[in-house]
Amino acid sequence: MKRYLLPLGLILVSIAIALVLFYPKNSGGISDRDWEYQFGLSDTASIDSIVLSDKHPRRSTLVRENGNWTIGGYPARTDAIEVLLHTFARMEMRNFLAPDAQPEALKRMAVYGKEVQVWGRGKRLAHFFVGTDTPDQAATYMLNAGASQVFAVHMIGFNGFLSTRFITDPILWRDRQLFEWKGLPQQIKVDYPKEPTRSFTLLRQGEQWSLGGSSAGLSSQAVSAFVGAFRTLKFEGAIVPEDAIFARKDSLLASTPVLMIEVIDAEGERQAVRGYAIKPPEDTYDSQGRPLEADPDRMHGILSDGRMVLLQYFGLKTVMLTPADLIE
Repeated sequence: MKRYLLPLGLILVSIAIALVLFYPKNSGGISDRDWEYQFGLSDTASIDSIVLSDKHPRRSTLVRENGNWTIGGYPARTDAIEVLLHTFARMEMRNFLAPDAQPEALKRMAVYGKEVQVWGRGKRLAHFFVGTDTPDQAATYMLNAGASQVFAVHMIGFNGFLSTRFITDPILWRDRQLFEWKGLPQQIKVDYPKEPTRSFTLLRQGEQWSLGGSSAGLSSQAVSAFVGAFRTLKFEGAIVPEDAIFARKDSLLASTPVLMIEVIDAEGERQAVRGYAIKPPEDTYDSQGRPLEADPDRMHGILSDGRMVLLQYFGLKTVMLTPADLIE
């Protein structure tokens, strides 16, 4: 048996030498520059700013200050930030690309790619480009700045692509809070233009609230709950120019809204939202069998700063009240 061990050992050594000498380094094999396929960032706590941009051009600069993330001076969405940081921590190279697949991946990256720069502790921690998704939609093509190869990147345990996590539109990064004010508001007006008898205005003078100029019969508990509810009001999502309905913004503004809410805060700053009915899907009916005239769950909304958003009736139920709801 021993007489066969030496020839077998020589054969294995010969194969290993042949692989080293003749297998090209750029042919999808292991790169001699390991940093080219290192994409993860384990120490996300050291990150203090993230810059994401694309070819449109759109650019989002996220900044962490005192533990809070902002975008253009406004609070950023905590859910989206958590997803992005989680992605940084867990993403890694899944596989190399064959040489003949590299040109197409680079071409698509040049058109649809996103640039990502991560900064922390006074230096750039990462700089890479995010391309399109792999055909199986279980990974995303990425390229480290200065690298010679594109790689397929994924997260172990996650069955999906990563490209949508790198948001470049600043509007989509903004927190979804509907109203933000300093101190107690001076006035809150809830108006139903198509049903004016349900509309009301709540006024504050000092510590005293009044309804339409009178505090008689007003429930302090109901008023406190109503005012407090504004601090947690959120819209479902932002509507951006790529959405088909965005082109109808002017026509919506020219139509009669279903709902108008206006808040004047302690410093006299005015904030408002207008809600417009959404056409329901065809052949949809109410509990009485009558065709629906509007979507019963959602409205299109336009904020006082011009942003267009999607609103939920369910999310607004705590403030879509009538005068009777505030009376004892």
